Amino acid sequence: MNAEMSFNVPTEPSRRWGRWLLAVGIVIVTGIVVLIWGLWLYPQTPPEPLPEIAATTSALSLFLVVPAAVTLALAALAWRIWWRWVAGATALVSVLALLGVILPSATQANTAAEHRVPLSLSSYLASPDPGKPTHTVTYATLGGQQLQLDVWQADRPGPNRLGVVWAHGGGWVSGDRANWSLPKWGRWLADQGITMFSVDYRLPAAGSMNALTADLKAREAGDVKCAFGWVQAHSADYAVDPDNLVLAGDSAGAHLSMLTAYTIETPSLPPSCPVNIAPARAVVSLYGITYSSSEAESNVMPISYVRQGLPPTLLIQGTNDHTVPPDNGPRMASQLATFGDEYQLVKLPFTDHVFDVVWGSFSAQIARGVVQQFLDRYR
Repeated sequence: MNAEMSFNVPTEPSRRWGRWLLAVGIVIVTGIVVLIWGLWLYPQTPPEPLPEIAATTSALSLFLVVPAAVTLALAALAWRIWWRWVAGATALVSVLALLGVILPSATQANTAAEHRVPLSLSSYLASPDPGKPTHTVTYATLGGQQLQLDVWQADRPGPNRLGVVWAHGGGWVSGDRANWSLPKWGRWLADQGITMFSVDYRLPAAGSMNALTADLKAREAGDVKCAFGWVQAHSADYAVDPDNLVLAGDSAGAHLSMLTAYTIETPSLPPSCPVNIAPARAVVSLYGITYSSSEAESNVMPISYVRQGLPPTLLIQGTNDHTVPPDNGPRMASQLATFGDEYQLVKLPFTDHVFDVVWGSFSAQIARGVVQQFLDRYR
């Protein structure tokens, strides 16, 4: 019996290895939790690849329940081997992880209720296959480059045959008409009876960051304006009312869409092709750039063209955006209010840039809800 009992008692080296493994586990999980909270609280753009980590974790904050449970289990193990101070510290990390679940979810649920948008937990990880666009057409050939747009045509257009012309993001130097979540937006809008036109525009050569100038942004806005005029001229081919077109975009594309919508009836920033353009019914900005601290870029910033009589504007901005400073939306809203223009500002708490890439996230669900409500005014 004594021999058997001694066989089951761990040797001192085994205990030492067990403690080392426990310590390593605690350090790793603690590092993950502290990194996530550090990124959420850090106000500026961190070095690569941390922005992608910050955006992903803010969109999927519910999954912090996993490190919360793991750290709680590690704290219990530390307590059993009389590492009392380690157990206490690890338990605090578990609480921090749990707060990372509760605070974003609670504040986003409050925002959803404020805007009368239902949230679905079962759709949290939804990532539907949007399929292929209905048509892909060339709307212009400029500088020897064919510029195309994807048409996501509604099977059953709404009563006012609403259409949305969408400019993609990518910091004015990258991206295309199928960028990130744009196919999902196209399919979703088509399912709502709204035809979406996702447009390309001319980008600088790959890697030429020095080309990121006011002239480049003016040229890209001219291309978006060209595409908008093309859609108006060909709207009958897609069962869309040419007088019921909304401009929309994400990030740099939102900047270009606002710039296009606000300068249609001014001589500034003409279209890059010969088209006749009627005013947009409205404009939708997802985490769009609205101003610049550079005086040289003031003539290509939407905020510079705010005046009375602009189309209604929907501004959706994450409060934890590490790419576009979160004050872009509120600053634009304040300027629009000064001139008495119609606008709606939706601030999404604990939400980073390109949050709609995680299609089922609570932030993306709220964004779709408010976009649908906004567009319902025009159909």
